[in-house]
Amino acid sequence: MFNSLRFKILVFQLFLLLLVALSLGVFSYFFMAVYLKEVQEEIQNYIVKHVAIDIRNSLSNRCITFERVTLSQEFKSYHENSRDRALIEDFTKYKVQLPELSYVNKEGREEIKVINGKQSEEYSDYGNSSFFKDAIAAPNKVIISSEEFSQELGVPVIRFALAKYSYFGDKFIGLCLGTVPLPDICDIKKTKIGKNGFICVINQEGKILSSSYKNSKLLSNIATEGEKAKQLITNATALKSGFSRATILGVDSFISYYPVKGRKWVVIAALPYKEFMVAPNTLINISFGIFLFIFFIGLYLSIILGNNIANPLSKLSEIANAVAMGDLSQKVNIKSSKEIKLLGDAFNKIIDNSKGIVKQAKQVAQGQYIVGIKPRSKNDSLSLALIQMTKALGARLILRAYIS
Repeated sequence: MFNSLRFKILVFQLFLLLLVALSLGVFSYFFMAVYLKEVQEEIQNYIVKHVAIDIRNSLSNRCITFERVTLSQEFKSYHENSRDRALIEDFTKYKVQLPELSYVNKEGREEIKVINGKQSEEYSDYGNSSFFKDAIAAPNKVIISSEEFSQELGVPVIRFALAKYSYFGDKFIGLCLGTVPLPDICDIKKTKIGKNGFICVINQEGKILSSSYKNSKLLSNIATEGEKAKQLITNATALKSGFSRATILGVDSFISYYPVKGRKWVVIAALPYKEFMVAPNTLINISFGIFLFIFFIGLYLSIILGNNIANPLSKLSEIANAVAMGDLSQKVNIKSSKEIKLLGDAFNKIIDNSKGIVKQAKQVAQGQYIVGIKPRSKNDSLSLALIQMTKALGARLILRAYIS
């Protein structure tokens, strides 16, 4: 069975099908994965860049708003007339962009404090804080503090400080202190990365300032696993941009990162690797289904093709064996491809020629020495030998009759 022509044709056809299907599957999977990775890189790089721009613009807008507070008449005149109500009402106007505003005297103590539009009686002393000293040292200039957690607002914040002096710089008007929640500045919850992707903002120390990932803890170091992740965070905190695969916050992801100009912050966008692989894996499943379909169609066609070749040849083999045993009653009747039909016709010619030789031999046996066959070619040894024998016997018969 395994040495039969039918089996060999079937195996060869199936081998070709397997080779073509596997080659197409492997190459299509590889090129699709590469292409999708390049597309995903472009998408994530675009997202982190524009999120970084939005954060910078949000910070700039709040800084402009904060400067506008210090230019109000209520703020400028407070150190002279101490009109608390007027300044509180003025601070309340900015509760959306600046949820916490304070008037700080030259010693660093708060005198007026408004949180979310309401006056607070819990005052703080910033006399020894670095941003207060920096603001006093740089009159009429906005100083932005480092990130810290605000007990009043319950979220990480940054503070704007501006020490207002008179036009000639010889008279202290007051120091305005504005506090802004980092989630308000880094508004990233509306930006989507796939279904399960996330965006976070970290500072140069690797601490999370804002994040759309549910399990992340603000102002804690971003969790990394492996050397690739550590190298990625090293590059990010060096205020570089890039794209790579790494595991952060416990999720194996494709990660893009981009710095926020003007601040030592970095925007990170991550798409889980499992989610990315959904499309290539779907391709594998589709390819496998197509492969099975082609395989069974190919198997069916291979069986038909094998039968169309092997069955006529088997029939020819049976007829040839019968002819070899002397049975000249056989007749080849094959309706197949041109080549096999020609082979069958050739068999029929052999049988017909053999019948002619047998007929000639019977005539000789009956004493009839008339040549009734013609050689088919110069190489038809059997016919030529029979003709020669017939002629020789006929000549002897004539000679014997003449002598007698």
